[in-house]
Amino acid sequence: MPENSNAMPMPSQIEMAELWVREEAEASISGSGGHDTTFKVCCTLVHGFDLGDADLFSVLSSYNGAKCNPPWTESELNHKLAGARSSSSRYPKGWLYRKLCRARGMWKPGGWRQGDPETRRQGDFNLEAQAPKHEVRWKLPFDLEALRAMQPAGVTIDEEWLAARSPVDVRTTDTAGFLNAVFDREDMVLIFTKFGSQGQFMWWRGRAYLLAARPGVAAQREVKLYGGKTEPVRLPKGGPDGVWFLSQPVNGKWLPNPREMDRVTNEPKMSRRSEESVVSWRHLVLEADPEEWVKKDKALLAEFERCWLGFLAMLPLPIKAIYTSGGKSTHALVSLPCETKERFDARKRLLGPLFSKLGADAAAMKAVQLTRLPGCLRGERLQKLLYLNPSPDPSGVPLIESGVPVRVEGGEA
Repeated sequence: MPENSNAMPMPSQIEMAELWVREEAEASISGSGGHDTTFKVCCTLVHGFDLGDADLFSVLSSYNGAKCNPPWTESELNHKLAGARSSSSRYPKGWLYRKLCRARGMWKPGGWRQGDPETRRQGDFNLEAQAPKHEVRWKLPFDLEALRAMQPAGVTIDEEWLAARSPVDVRTTDTAGFLNAVFDREDMVLIFTKFGSQGQFMWWRGRAYLLAARPGVAAQREVKLYGGKTEPVRLPKGGPDGVWFLSQPVNGKWLPNPREMDRVTNEPKMSRRSEESVVSWRHLVLEADPEEWVKKDKALLAEFERCWLGFLAMLPLPIKAIYTSGGKSTHALVSLPCETKERFDARKRLLGPLFSKLGADAAAMKAVQLTRLPGCLRGERLQKLLYLNPSPDPSGVPLIESGVPVRVEGGEA
């Protein structure tokens, strides 16, 4: 434990395994699939908690006495354990231990240091690992007066003002040009027409790919037309609810997400949009989120929208793009390169309280965040690009101080 810490120690693998057996493991009943149930429990203990032989048999014996009717003999248990040890798993060792600790706010990637088993058992871990998963506690109440105070003097920031100062001409930049400007050529960018899905398209090397909804099916570069002809896959033009892209580049692989469990298999769901698939932590999304009392007053809502653009113009951060949601919100994509997600989260927690006080949606500042794709339709409304700068000054010169730039054609840096 870190010196002078009053934090509770990290629970050991055997403690969490025993807890899982008591609270979640399915009972084994003779004549009702008892053999398969017990074998599944053995596999979960072997792969999900990564226990040593002695601890593994101890936990399994507790399960045998409490939830097996009738109990198995010692030789039968050893036989099942041998089969479980020789079985394979597509999930990393200890995945269920980490999932249970995370659910209790005591673990996140990098939360404990690699050491000997006794060190890990005693909870030699980072204090930050104990922070609850939910971060709403750092959100501050919206303050309209504070937002008004952030406005530049003598200047009205509107769509025309932003377009005039955009290094890339937003009037001629299409969706492909936007993606080419915001991401590198080798970046893989997930694109969604269904918000809660795993993505329908991938943008890579200047072209679109159509993705399958399940693992093991190759992406398509071309689609067949009537009569047997083919044409290249094209980016979506819109959808009933609009189109989104994932703010960080990914590796395109389906990987287990230990924070989301499959209710049938009780194993991590496979995902290509979770943090395990992200290859670099590059962008922070700022999304305007007016309070309900503001939305209900048309005059206040119009003022909020003007003030939000003024706030973005005064913001001393490198803004790559500003665009609308196709509704009543404006988004900004900020360049915030970080080596790790932990570093990204730390910087977000530093900036988040101020931004939430000025009207930003705290929930949209996640490291893995979907945001609107400019140039696409949300129903009949355009997700409109207002400002685009492929290479903003990393020192964060506010837009109000940047002056009128030389145009960059075609969205290319």
